[in-house]
Amino acid sequence: MISIKLQLTSDCQYFEDLIFGGIAYDVSINEGDPVLMKSDGFPTYHFANVVDDHLMGITHVLRGVEWQISTTKHLLIYRAFGWKPPLFGVFPLALVNYITLAGGGFDHVPGAGIMLKSMDELAQEFQINKISSHPSRLNPDLLGECNKLEIKRRLQNEIESLTLISQLQQLVKKTYPLENLNISDDHVKNVLEWATARIATLDELISIKYAFLWILPSKYNQSEINKQLLEKFVHDLESLKPYDQTHLKQCLRDFSTKNNIKFPMLMKMLRLVLSGLPEGPSVAEMMHLLGKHQSLIRIREALQ
Repeated sequence: MISIKLQLTSDCQYFEDLIFGGIAYDVSINEGDPVLMKSDGFPTYHFANVVDDHLMGITHVLRGVEWQISTTKHLLIYRAFGWKPPLFGVFPLALVNYITLAGGGFDHVPGAGIMLKSMDELAQEFQINKISSHPSRLNPDLLGECNKLEIKRRLQNEIESLTLISQLQQLVKKTYPLENLNISDDHVKNVLEWATARIATLDELISIKYAFLWILPSKYNQSEINKQLLEKFVHDLESLKPYDQTHLKQCLRDFSTKNNIKFPMLMKMLRLVLSGLPEGPSVAEMMHLLGKHQSLIRIREALQ
């Protein structure tokens, strides 16, 4: 027998996940035509799953996060048959892992820390005799730790990182709709990589504390800016290699000494032109996070 496939054209399938929001994925480009019937005469899981859910009249489907991308494939099959698909939602892997920490059923080594495990790993490690008979107690701090690991895991996956970047871009645009924003893919990914050890949710990155990451400064007191010094600093910054926090800190110290300007005064002026805010991370950390290109753009803007 021969296998039967669903012939596709390039089509970026979009759906609104009940938990994650908008998800888009092009099956044809990334995977090719999906197999419906295998050469042994048996249907693939994806095909059987769609037919079974349709015949049972399923209206809502809740799954683990690893099924998020497969959902777009299922939607194509629904569309090919002219069937109305159910509503989809995927449980974040962080939430699933968090629940296992509370309900028992697994070996947890004291002092080993939290590890984020896939659904397959959890299924293999589950032991019914390990389930506690005592009422479970939820520790909300552990959920934050699980979510940190989940953000880091998704960043390491090419497809899931694009979804994560898109989610944060939408959050920033919704939070600051009237501002001039810098939310390019590269900048957002750089911010996420920096933030994995600092935040537990994406919402933290759209707080006022981190507004400088996205909003291009436009209003500040010109009397606090020494343009001659800034021009010199631009020259030093352009030639700085490598561009990391260690070398940035040294560059700032050296510039302060060489130009006979008190270090706190220099930091205050640079913070102003980089963020327009009186507080935030250190100037070196801020410049590293913004990147050399964006830092130079903001400093040069103050020279106009």
